[in-house]
Parts: sequence; structure tokens; C-alpha cells
Amino acid sequence: MTGKSLSLLMAIVLATLTGSPAAAEPKSPDWATKDIRVGLVGCDTSHATAFTGILNSHPEWRVRVVAAFPEGSPDMPRASMGRLAKFTDSLTKSKVKIVASMDELLKIVDAVMIESVDGRPHLRQVRPVFKAGKLVFIDKPFTASLTDAREIVKLSKATGAAFFSSSCSRFQPEIARLRAKAGVGKVTRAQGSGPLNFEPHHPDLFWYGIHGVEALYTMLGRGCASVTYKVEKDIEWTTGKWSDGRIGVFRGVKKGKYQPIAKVWGAGGQAESTGGFNYNGLCEEIARFFQTGKAPIDPLETLEIIEFMTAAQLSKDRGGIEVTLEEARKSVGGSASIVAHRGASRDAPENTLAAFELAWRQGADAIEGDFYLTKDNRIVCIHDSTTKRTGGANLVVAKSTLAELRKLDVGKWRGAKWAGQRIPTLEEVLAIVPAGKRILIEIKCGPEIVGVLKKVLDSSRLTRQQTILISFNTKVIAEAKKQLPRYKAFWLTGLRKDKKTGNWASSRQKVLATLKEIGADGLDCQAVPAAIDRSFMSKLRSRGLELHVWTVDDVKTALYFQGIGAGSITTNRPAWLREQLAKRPSKEKMPPKAGAGKQGEAKRETGNGNRER
Repeated sequence: MTGKSLSLLMAIVLATLTGSPAAAEPKSPDWATKDIRVGLVGCDTSHATAFTGILNSHPEWRVRVVAAFPEGSPDMPRASMGRLAKFTDSLTKSKVKIVASMDELLKIVDAVMIESVDGRPHLRQVRPVFKAGKLVFIDKPFTASLTDAREIVKLSKATGAAFFSSSCSRFQPEIARLRAKAGVGKVTRAQGSGPLNFEPHHPDLFWYGIHGVEALYTMLGRGCASVTYKVEKDIEWTTGKWSDGRIGVFRGVKKGKYQPIAKVWGAGGQAESTGGFNYNGLCEEIARFFQTGKAPIDPLETLEIIEFMTAAQLSKDRGGIEVTLEEARKSVGGSASIVAHRGASRDAPENTLAAFELAWRQGADAIEGDFYLTKDNRIVCIHDSTTKRTGGANLVVAKSTLAELRKLDVGKWRGAKWAGQRIPTLEEVLAIVPAGKRILIEIKCGPEIVGVLKKVLDSSRLTRQQTILISFNTKVIAEAKKQLPRYKAFWLTGLRKDKKTGNWASSRQKVLATLKEIGADGLDCQAVPAAIDRSFMSKLRSRGLELHVWTVDDVKTALYFQGIGAGSITTNRPAWLREQLAKRPSKEKMPPKAGAGKQGEAKRETGNGNRER
């Protein structure tokens, strides 16, 4: 080696060790003007560690993850809680500070990334971030409902704190190219593809379908008018019609190869992507957003994506019929569903096929029925534990066989024209639920029924979205969520006013604690406006919980609960109540004292005046 070569080699080594120009860090882009400290919320997803690794390995972006507030979802043991410790430990090894509260996190960071794998807590998590005026990236799934998505967009606008949410698919270079210059002439059709698996607490496309749907919207943008859904063995198809005539398809692959992620057709041919998914493009956009404050996606496009997936769920639930996005928008947060209490029980004998069929003719969105387990392990529809009130003979349902119970006439007590009605089985009631309608199954006995219930539901043609489980018995709800996690289960109760203080706060806190303990998806509560005000409604929503109310046969109370966002209103008069609600706008500020029945009394009134729940 010559002296000149040796000198050159020594210069390269010295440059590497000293950080001189030969080993200089990449030059910062023009948009990287300041140092940004980022905090993570959630940390029960691999994205938390992956995104941290990418951001912290790009010092030129001047955006660094420095702290994290870990939390998970107890009712998602495998997808959330079972991974939380592992990812938190990994962040700790990456020198990310672990903090004990959101308040502590917000004091030491400039921007936030919500990295909870569960979309339900995202609204609750983002509220304090918006209040603090900090920029925030919300990872997929953006939310678990269209209602929450609307609220996040609304809060962002009200506080002036910007956000964006996206799948990494949007920022794959090939997909961006297909949108900008596909080389096929005017695009007439596009398809986004991705893996499709499901999580019981989220609508079907929200969990993994978002990747392909995001790719689709990257190519076509906003403007979808309607969707139809088709289920095949290994693939589920969502076909959207855009208002300008273009067609957009999401191809969700349950088994097999899902590539190409993106494909477009036009007058000049077709083109498709060839690569898979990676996080680099998304992480760079997150860094750019935190530096500039300019979101790379219009929030209204993000909202339309949620509307598209909501409409897809409605189409799937209704057997694949076309559903407009406008209908999807109206289906949530606009008007509450009308639930026929024990069928059209004001006009027909309760809990009979005649009452349920009449409820459908009267325009009910759902029916509610009461169910017990018989001696021979059949599930039958009857409210009381004995047959005395509706069937004449005094048989204990749990100690009688189906054959014995079927001998009774449970219709003639309401008049001769109803004679001949028999106690129906759950299978018979499920069989008459139309496409797009729902049933609320109130379990009147104990958790011993759940195993049998699972077998019945497994063999039913109804989708899980059409079937809701409700019970006053907390053990029943807990067991239902254990054996039937993909079905929604609501706890039935009534709030009680403190006799000494005259307020409802203590009762509300107990209800919230119980809902969390049993893993319920929501509250099905007695309709007492004074007990359920906007503040309590906000607490439910922030926890990802739904509110449904019973039993409402007056317009004023129905308007109040529709106005604050109740998901459904159970009534003995479905046709009448729907007609009355259509005539009047919701009055959200109805005086709190207005209500139905005695406050805190956990009972419902039937059409014949019976006050038992």
C-alpha cells in the first residue's frame, strides 16, 4: 500500500469516527424546522415499536418518540392485553420514558400518536390531546363507529387542533403513482385489496379491511354514493358506485394471496401495484405533519372512508342489498332505532310470533323478547318464570319440557282473535327476523343458558350484527362475552337517585364500573332523562359504550333520548312512536325532570299495564 493510499484510508476511518462530512447525517428536509418530542398512547400494537424505530432512526426529520403512556383493552386479551407488556418493555429498552397518566405525558411532549390497537377508546384518548392543543396521529382503526369518527372530526374543528388517521397503504409509492399517473387514460374502475380478518368489537371492515379500503380511496378520492357487499368462501367484496360513474371495489381476502394491493382500469388499459406494505412512507408523513401542522388527508375523506365501511356493514347485514352512504350517515347519531317491546305488545299478546310479526308490519327496526331455558334445554320465549299470567296453567318454565309448555295457549288471554298462539322457541323467533332488522334477546335466567344459546346462534342465518344479548344478570353478560365475544351484550339496569343528596352521581359511577367489570358493550337503561344527561352520555361514549333505553311510550321522552344519541328506544307502540317522531325535531334540552315511570325503578310497562320488567 502506498503512502497516498494509506493516508486516504486513515482519512476515511477518521471521518467515520469523528462524524466529519464523510459520515455526516442526512440533510434535514426543508419542512424539518424544529425538534419535536412525541408521546405514544396505548402501546398494545406492534405499530408502537415499529413507528418508534423508524422515527427515531431518522434524526434528519427532527421528530423523536420520547415517552409513552401504555394502556390496553381488558376484553381483548389476545389482541391487546396479552401484548401490552411485551411492547412496553421494548419501548423501555429503546429509552422511551414510560409514564403513568395522560396528564404526565402531555406535559413532556409536543405531539401525540394514539397507538391503541382497539378503536373504541380513541375518542376518549384524543379529547385531552385536543384540549391541550397538540397535533395527533390516530392509528388504525380510526374508531369503532361512525358516531365516534364524527365526534373526533367535530372536536378537532372546535379546538383547532389538527389530526390525521391513515393506513400505511396510502403512502406506498406505487399506490400514490397509480393515483397521480396510472398510464391507463381516464380511470373508470379501481380496486384495493388486503387481508381481511375480524375482531368482535369492531365492524367487519374496520379492523383489517381498512388497508384495502384506504388504498381504494387513495386512487379514487371522495365521492362514493352507494355500496353492495358480497360474501364468498375466501373473499368478501365491497363494490362502491362513485357519483361520477366510477366503480371502486374493495377485495378482502380471508385466505390466500391478497396482492396486488391496488389496481386500476381505464380506456387505455390497466395497471397494478407489485409491492406489499411497509411503514416508511406513513412515518415520514407523520413527521412532516408534526413539523408543519398540515394534515396530508382531508378529515372529510377519512370520515367518508368510515361511512363507506359502515354502509358495507349494513349491506352485509341485509344480505348484500345496495346501501347508500347517505343511509349509513342517517343510520347512526341521527335517529334512534325503534325496538318493539315483546313485539307489538300493546296490540297483540306479548312474546308470541303474532306480536313479533305485527311489530315488523308496524315498521319496528328491532324486536325484544324474553327467554328462559326449559327442563330439556330448549330456549323459549316468555317473560315470567311461570306460565300462570299468560298461559293459564301454572307451570314453572325451568321445570317443564318444551312439549309440556307447547300445550298452553298464550294468546287467548288477550282476546279470542289471538287464541291458538303457542310459546315460541328461540329458533322460531329468529327465523322471522327480516334482513336488515335486529332482535334483542333478553335472558331471564342464569348463565346456564349461554352454552345452549351459542349452539342456537351458531346455526342461525342471522348475522351477529342482527343479534344483541341483554340481561339484568351481570353473570349472564360476563359469560356471554366469554362464550360469544363477537355478539354485542348490553347490561339492563335502572339508575337510582341518592336519597340524601338527591343526585345520580354515585349510581352512575357504579354503573360505569360494573359495565367495565363484566365487559359489556353498552347500557340498556330505564328511560329517565334526569338520570341520563349529556354528561353521563359523554362518559359512556368516551369508554366506547352504547346507550339504549326502555320503555318509552311518550313522545317527549323519546325525543330527548333521540336527541342525546341513544342507539335505540324500546316501546310498546312502535308504529305510533315512529309516526310521532317523524313529525317533530329532537329537543335535546328537554327538562331533566321529564321521564317515564318512577325514577330509578328498574321496571318496564307492557301494553296491558303489567309493570314487571
